Amino acid sequence: MSDIIEFLEQVGQTANLRYATGSELVRVLDASRIDPTACGVLLTGDRTQLEALLGVRPNVCCALAGPAPV
Repeated sequence: MSDIIEFLEQVGQTANLRYATGSELVRVLDASRIDPTACGVLLTGDRTQLEALLGVRPNVCCALAGPAPV
């Protein structure tokens, strides 16, 4: 799991990876230590599958705040 997090951090911090094409990402993932199944999930960009793979649940909080009463 830490390999996946490290890869995502690397993508976010490296402009060449952040805007990389699919084939460029395939090349980088092939050179990584990430499990092939996880590589497939990363390439599809499916957030739900990634959350399941990492064993996390989405944390969604919605709120509305109105003006304070006068």
